[in-house]
Amino acid sequence: MRGKNALRACGLAVVLLAMAATTDPAFGVSVFAEGSVQTADGLTNPWDESKNGSGSPKLHLNSTHGPNQAFVGAFGSPGVWGVGASATVAASLEGRGPIAVSSIFLTITDRVTPILPAGINADLIAYTQHFDIQGTTSGSAVSPGYFDAAASVRVTQGSTGLVDISETLTSDMGYVETMPRGDLSWTVGVTPNVPFNLRMDLGASALAFAIEDAGSANADADFSHTFRWGEVTDVFDVTTGQPIAASDFHLYGEDGFDWAHPLAVPEPATRALAIVGFVGLAAFAPRRRRR
Repeated sequence: MRGKNALRACGLAVVLLAMAATTDPAFGVSVFAEGSVQTADGLTNPWDESKNGSGSPKLHLNSTHGPNQAFVGAFGSPGVWGVGASATVAASLEGRGPIAVSSIFLTITDRVTPILPAGINADLIAYTQHFDIQGTTSGSAVSPGYFDAAASVRVTQGSTGLVDISETLTSDMGYVETMPRGDLSWTVGVTPNVPFNLRMDLGASALAFAIEDAGSANADADFSHTFRWGEVTDVFDVTTGQPIAASDFHLYGEDGFDWAHPLAVPEPATRALAIVGFVGLAAFAPRRRRR
């Protein structure tokens, strides 16, 4: 049991460790994936991968490892991102445990400059930013099998944290933390023509554990194609309190992407790849809670 808890802790810690990584402030997307699969004879097959993009990338990373199925997938383009992690084990003659773990982390950064049109003067602008979150964490286990599934979102503007939320689902305790779904929004102040670093960190992790000759488990953190950077609304001059039309306010990144008015939907080809890339792994057994 002690070894199981240590392995579970290591798997879920990958997302937290990746948050500490530094990246170039210019617009870009980086993906870090890590996991391991352990076979019935105790041999462990660890793996890690990474991929980087810049400009306006269509970034994809899909990977499946080992007979016990540790899977990760991610994609990114300006305004729309997705991450997913699955792990499945079964302690049986066809696929013995005892563990599969996978974690993936996607970082998006840009150097953003607030712009107002000529004729509109303001020392400080406040605006409301929208960000849509969908997705699920799920799992099932037949005793003595156990699972953990987790996801996390962090958004920072310069040194200021705007969003820091996470979700963890375990077979032991159910939902330990639950992050919101749907339209998230926050109000932030910026100085026109003064650039700042915008950064998003998105993570997903899944772990399944099953004791030899009995039990099965699967875990899935599927936030594929579900992080959407939304429109800016409710713009106003902080000094005078006067509203400014949202259409007159822009947040231009280094490659010209307007973070105040992003693309509403991804390109069809990107959408199709995301659907194919993030099909979850099937569970080995029906859900049954461990007592």
